Amino acid sequence: MQLFRSLLAIGAAAFALSAQAADLATLSVHVQGIEPESSIPDANALCVPTANGKSGPGQSLRPSIAWSPGPAGTKSYVVIVSDPDVPQDLTQADKPQTIPADAPRQTFYHWVQLAIPADVARIGGSDETAQPKVGIGAINDVTAANPFGYGGPCPPWNDLRVHHYHFQVLALDVASLTLPKGATGKMVANVLPGHVLARGEVVGTYTTNAQLLHAK
Repeated sequence: MQLFRSLLAIGAAAFALSAQAADLATLSVHVQGIEPESSIPDANALCVPTANGKSGPGQSLRPSIAWSPGPAGTKSYVVIVSDPDVPQDLTQADKPQTIPADAPRQTFYHWVQLAIPADVARIGGSDETAQPKVGIGAINDVTAANPFGYGGPCPPWNDLRVHHYHFQVLALDVASLTLPKGATGKMVANVLPGHVLARGEVVGTYTTNAQLLHAK
């Protein structure tokens, strides 16, 4: 009986989450130079392919991002750039042996900007050292040189999976989220449920793997 009640509770929670997702309004999102499911320009990447089949430093220029206004009740926006295709075992990154496409993966947060005022609908592009003038940056998983800003794509050159980068904008029902100082992107993502009124995204792709680049 206890197991049956637990299964009912899990099912009810899953249904509630599905219903909430179905009720979300959609934001129209535009990212400079990035078309949906197309390759991200090298200028926006932290690592770029090199002639020897590996990768080297890129410019990591932050593209501008713009979005349509959120629904009534929107009090702030969050911009999240994440890559769910990062290998869980990073000790194998950029080594002679390849990382299989089906290797276990984790999500990396490349840029998280929260507490963006409700009357803002665009953040301009810039180099990685310049912070946006609106909102608050969370700590990203990518670059120690600019932990609170944008860190561009930098997939391992020996990874046989093309990485997908989700440029998301979410409209929230609160002006700011309850978070400690120095919150990480993952911490931001964990407190978002229940506060999102609308969302939209552009998904770009990137790889530095020579085999995948030649297959294009």
